[in-house]
Amino acid sequence: MAIGLTDEHAALADAVRGWAERNVTSDVRRAGIETRDAETRPAFWPGLAGQGLLGLHVPEEYGGQGAGLPELAVALEELGRALVPGPFLPTVLASAALLRSDAVINDGDGAARAELLPGLADGSRTGALSLAAGLTGTREAGGLRVEGTSTPVLGAALADVIVLPVATGQGEEWVAVDATELEVAVRPALDVTRGVASVTASGVLVPDARVLDGLQGPDVLDLAAVLMGAEAAGIAGWCVTTAADYAKVREQFGRPIGQFQGIKHKCAAMLIELEQARA
Repeated sequence: MAIGLTDEHAALADAVRGWAERNVTSDVRRAGIETRDAETRPAFWPGLAGQGLLGLHVPEEYGGQGAGLPELAVALEELGRALVPGPFLPTVLASAALLRSDAVINDGDGAARAELLPGLADGSRTGALSLAAGLTGTREAGGLRVEGTSTPVLGAALADVIVLPVATGQGEEWVAVDATELEVAVRPALDVTRGVASVTASGVLVPDARVLDGLQGPDVLDLAAVLMGAEAAGIAGWCVTTAADYAKVREQFGRPIGQFQGIKHKCAAMLIELEQARA
């Protein structure tokens, strides 16, 4: 178990792993890969949302579970282990970033918070977050006028709302924009389970309630590193386990290859790196 994780986290991991094993089979993954050019929400999406995983880190008053990032990271590791396709990671990245924003947390009447978070938490709305520069903004009465293109944006083609960095004369600001206000174009992606896209804003006026005051680029990068790293650790965990299991049954020269010192060292080195990542 990684440093800082409790028995409750282990129980959560077991529950998520069990759900993934039942609902995201190899056939489901293959079907997603075969139809990735026409990317849609996966059939298991309502079930995933029904487990409350999309809202683990969202306060209960907005339809979430009221937990935190450690719990979300635990869930992401298990979903990564099962190579679950679809917009889970982009959506929780967007909602986690929104929760770090003063505009959402401290907004006087809570309008932005009430509008965005419940849908992201219950799965009725999907999200995405860009880490790429390329957008510029000019202050106008009532909001921020945004121009430019940001690419690549993970999961943008399936997103209903996209969190974007915008360069202004006063520095970088972050905005949450409905995808219908943007031009979203699918781009080639190395990841066969999830797409990327370019996002273009052509004079989009983002209202003040959607300008996320207080959200800083380093904070967003920290969130992305934690959540993407958790998913990557899950994928790595599957790779290590599968490689070790194969080494026990694959025979060469009359015995399992796992008995050869060179293979043992490789498996041990992979396990050490995995445990360092999980810690």
